Amino acid sequence: YVAIIAPYAADKKPVVQQCEGGDIWQDDCVEFFVDPAGTGFFQILANANGAKFCAQYGVGDTKLQKWETSTTSGGTLDAEKFVVELSIPYRDLGMERPQRGEIWRGNFAREGRSGDGLSSWAPVGDQFLAPERFGSFLFGSRREAAQMLSEDRYNRTVPLRTLAEPVAQDAITSVDALLKLAETLTDTATAFDNFLSTLAETDRKIALAAFAGRSCVIRQFGNEETLPQPNDPLPSVMEECKKLSLKVPQGGFAQATLAISNLTDKTILVRADLVALADSPVIPTETVRIQELIPFEIGGGQLVPDALTDLPLHSMLRLNAQTQTCISVSIDTRKLVPGTYQAVLKISPVYDGMEKSELPITLTILDINLEKIPVWIWSYGYRPQPWSVPLLAEYGFNVINPTPEYFLPVYDKGDGTPRFDALDAMLQAMEGNGISREDILVLCYPEFSLWAEIRNRAGKKLEFLSPEWKQVYGEGLQLLRDHLHEQWGISYDRLLFYITDEPSGDPADPETRAYVAFEGGKFIKSVDPQFRTMTNPYQLNDGREQMYFDNFDVLSPFLPQLTEELAEKYANSGREIWSYSILLKTNSPKQYRRIFWQHLQNGFTGTATVYDLFDASGDMFDSRDGGQSTADYGMAYRNYPMQKILPSRRLNAYRQGIADYRLAKWCQQKIAGSPEIQEEYEAIVAEGVTGDMDVAGMRLIALAEKLLQQENGK
Repeated sequence: YVAIIAPYAADKKPVVQQCEGGDIWQDDCVEFFVDPAGTGFFQILANANGAKFCAQYGVGDTKLQKWETSTTSGGTLDAEKFVVELSIPYRDLGMERPQRGEIWRGNFAREGRSGDGLSSWAPVGDQFLAPERFGSFLFGSRREAAQMLSEDRYNRTVPLRTLAEPVAQDAITSVDALLKLAETLTDTATAFDNFLSTLAETDRKIALAAFAGRSCVIRQFGNEETLPQPNDPLPSVMEECKKLSLKVPQGGFAQATLAISNLTDKTILVRADLVALADSPVIPTETVRIQELIPFEIGGGQLVPDALTDLPLHSMLRLNAQTQTCISVSIDTRKLVPGTYQAVLKISPVYDGMEKSELPITLTILDINLEKIPVWIWSYGYRPQPWSVPLLAEYGFNVINPTPEYFLPVYDKGDGTPRFDALDAMLQAMEGNGISREDILVLCYPEFSLWAEIRNRAGKKLEFLSPEWKQVYGEGLQLLRDHLHEQWGISYDRLLFYITDEPSGDPADPETRAYVAFEGGKFIKSVDPQFRTMTNPYQLNDGREQMYFDNFDVLSPFLPQLTEELAEKYANSGREIWSYSILLKTNSPKQYRRIFWQHLQNGFTGTATVYDLFDASGDMFDSRDGGQSTADYGMAYRNYPMQKILPSRRLNAYRQGIADYRLAKWCQQKIAGSPEIQEEYEAIVAEGVTGDMDVAGMRLIALAEKLLQQENGK
């Protein structure tokens, strides 16, 4: 049973318009989230009348799934507050009644004008769908929870009780004291907070006892798994990574996320070097990147490791005393030949008397070249300035997204020759950083709703869609077409016009963005019928889907809003289907990879993209700057004045999703109508959509190996 009281000021009466099952988030509403077992979470939104909307989500997923629940709700509204009450059957959560002392995860949140926007009980930042940052729901009393936690620690130290080493005895003494503290704990928040502090100290001593005599321990985390915060105390259970096996197709990036725990009582400096074994092919140093994860802060002081920065001298790492630091190890296989490589990651303290740690690594590169599987890779909101292109090239971005000031000609003041200097600079920077001109798509973004105004050569402003506007703009597009073809070898198949962003409403109404999209698209086609057009309809279920299918060559629907029925419509439309998602830096890296598995399940032929690569309300590291908007969308951290960029863990996850998608496309080409293999492939995709993507990725690689062996007659 849940009750939420939402007070409001006299001049901010809640909006209450939506009915049961409707778009409750358009009203003033409260939200309740619960994650009982770490296997997915549930969401209920309810307004002041008690009308609700219920949804469920898989692990690390923000794709809404229908939740069949008999949850009941009620609401009351008076002059000072509204109150929402919920009754949720345990069976609908897949759970039995929790034991006293049991702890689940969850959150309470609120949105709407009456509460001054978004607010949340747990420190999730500006992204509510963040189960890794939910708070704790404690059933029963705090004393019962303390007893359950202390008994768990006792069970963990049973193997230590036969050891005479001082460090083991210290851990045992701490656990025994913890048991006594739990038995006498008063049921207050202050007492429980003190207990949790003692628990953290006990966990530290258990960890030191388990690895007595060691200076460092290396642990592996899944590429999208929640990482420990910087300076977190050592956990009581640390599963040491003793070897690392990486297997990727050629052209992919072998990635591993590691936490290095410093078990000593002082800050130390270590070297982190990847060294090839003597009897193994050498992994060139320029293909290896070892990077430290730098955190940003969200509400409640929680730190989220995300930005990736190269180590000083590409190897030096500082570890604070008895804490853990996260690093990313990636190997670029685009220039490596298929085969098996053996290496060791050496973690070497630069102080006397401290042991070195070595992690054996086996890298297997399959004879499948992902770069031969074409995928357009782009993100909203970037214009590739020459200094940003090295990052774009490293992550495989092969689309430029010029606006009118880049793709319309500028006429020479002397002889009137049309010039495309800004556009050429973009293309030269892409080509200069290793992106072949044969692999570049020019995605022009006229955005007629904002930038339709142009001038003729006499300087006169021209009105959108007026006869002279059409003549001048049309001539510019024809010159663009000819320039791209003659100077860059780019023809119609690699030139696309993204008419306007998120059109909605009646295409016959000049006041709507849909009007701009349809009329703008018709104009582009009138200039040259072979020009291709694209848009991303905002209202996906307004009954006008067929109109979009009939008028645009490429469509990019908003992925989180797609139902199975709508996804099937788009997949069977005969058009190339992309998709877009809007994610923030507070979103889990899993969500950046998951969108590609969802694309595969939907049967879409185009790419999945994310808003945005660079966009931030201010400093990407500062979650509270930016005035009214503090939304940071970027997948990369950019210092514009210094012309420096840092990638992120989320960008790495996005790149991994691209690799998954490419390999799946390769498998689709090789399955050749085998029902048994097709069934296996579909099961892998289903795992990638709702389950563990690392597991799904390895299953996909195993399937690719099987298909490769069949192709080679083995």
